[in-house]
Amino acid sequence: MVEYTSMHVFESCSSQTYASKTSHRLFHDPLQLPRSLIMLTILCDLAWSPVPFGFENQFQLAQARWPSEYSTDWAKSQHNLVDRLEAIGWGGLGLWHHAVTLSNASGSGTLTSQLAQLGAAGVLHVKVDGTDVANGNVTRCAKDSGSGVIIEHKLASGKGPVNGDIHQDGRASFDYIQRLSNLLARTDVLRTDDIICQMSVPTCLERMSRVLAYVSTNLTDGPAITGARGVVAPQDEAYLAAGLSGALAAMRHPLPQLVGDTRLNGNRNLSRRIDEITRTVMWNRLVPPTGAWDYPTSAAGQTLVDPTPLTDVMTLTADDTWYKAATGKPIFQGAPSRTARGLPQLPTVVATDARYPHVAPFVVASKAPNGGLAVAALGRTLEEYHGWIMCVGPCVPCACGHLYVTVCMCV
Repeated sequence: MVEYTSMHVFESCSSQTYASKTSHRLFHDPLQLPRSLIMLTILCDLAWSPVPFGFENQFQLAQARWPSEYSTDWAKSQHNLVDRLEAIGWGGLGLWHHAVTLSNASGSGTLTSQLAQLGAAGVLHVKVDGTDVANGNVTRCAKDSGSGVIIEHKLASGKGPVNGDIHQDGRASFDYIQRLSNLLARTDVLRTDDIICQMSVPTCLERMSRVLAYVSTNLTDGPAITGARGVVAPQDEAYLAAGLSGALAAMRHPLPQLVGDTRLNGNRNLSRRIDEITRTVMWNRLVPPTGAWDYPTSAAGQTLVDPTPLTDVMTLTADDTWYKAATGKPIFQGAPSRTARGLPQLPTVVATDARYPHVAPFVVASKAPNGGLAVAALGRTLEEYHGWIMCVGPCVPCACGHLYVTVCMCV
């Protein structure tokens, strides 16, 4: 698997939900999945490992769930699983881990040696969920191991799967953005979850754009851990990832994963938009995900954000989210209306869609270190239009003389 594809993950909740107690669906319904499997790492989320577990078996497979791949030697188990996934077309294997232990009680075994074994078995990616956010110890161990295993982190907002005051402007606090930025300097991939699917665009955009802006201005000396890539993955927002040169953390599947699957609710139907994944990873064959310190100078990689936000608003039900505080009354999530990365100016945006008067999309744009230019207009979730809308209007002239649809880069 080539380097530029290994940042992208397709996260499967199959071991806990729609695949029941076996790995059957993961191996036998590839036609339901993206046509770009070879460019995606399949990330097994929750319950792939036995519970409880200790240091010695923290990367062992649960025998009941993986009977064909299981071995008493955990590294062999992982190797067997990698072989089977690659045989059906996946680019590689990643593992979600919620409580990584750095060493055993005697100190004779270390996480560094385990990560070296994981890499030798073919595991490409480890997602560290909600722990190790202060010092980046898992990232440091991965770099010391020489395994090439990509380490991913996340950091919850402390306010549930949302930003700020959901009954006011829904903007993330400066303290949260600063903590996310410091974590980005200690990891390969920073994922912007948790989120509510219907409000995912502003939630993820707020975190990603402001973190990139903070880092490009305040953390210009490079990552805190040598070799840490510092790539942002805006959860399952494929076009946001492409537009700001981030990584993709896809979690959609056309078959319902849960009763009341939140990705199928509402009029966006995210779980049926599988081609978005294919388009995004194919784009990244030309323009790989860009780390925070991949630009030749900090000025070249500067991220600009519009101080004027756009705010999405929607009344959600218990079928839309597990977060009870966000149901039954309108909630708000705001984000910069325009963001530009690696570009000297923000794009020009005009609301021209007659179906939605005066409603503009969120717009993101980036120029990657290799010169690739991406622009994305992102949808809105608005109560007055009963949910998700894409507001893109007819061609109009820009002051620079170009004709454009909604967005002009004025270049």
